[in-house]
Amino acid sequence: GAFVVFDVTRISTYEAVKKWKADIDSKVTIPQTTQNIPVVLLANKIDLITGKDGWGKTKEEMDKFCEEHGFVGWFETSAKDDTRIEEAANALVKSILEKVNDPVPQPISPTIKITNERSPNTAGSGSSGGCCSF
Repeated sequence: GAFVVFDVTRISTYEAVKKWKADIDSKVTIPQTTQNIPVVLLANKIDLITGKDGWGKTKEEMDKFCEEHGFVGWFETSAKDDTRIEEAANALVKSILEKVNDPVPQPISPTIKITNERSPNTAGSGSSGGCCSF
């Protein structure tokens, strides 16, 4: 699993989140599957936000954003104050365990094994081949 972290005091980092998530999805999958790893979005530096207006995004907007972009959830955090860090980590671990313990079956692709031995069907046939078996 992974965290994608943006700084609520710098909107440009929020705008980059989609690219970071797409980058993770294109490079990392759950072993032996084609499933994306669970990713939790962290809206960090929440301790620097004062006032009732918040940092510019509502809970509803963030929930929709996460659903649209494949995040398993999001948390407003402060690494400085240790605000919701453990809760976010627990949510990520729970999501990882759910995926690993109940993976979606993937079709088995055919493989070719290359060896230095001759295949039985070519032995004695005068063929110089026989390096591969299915």
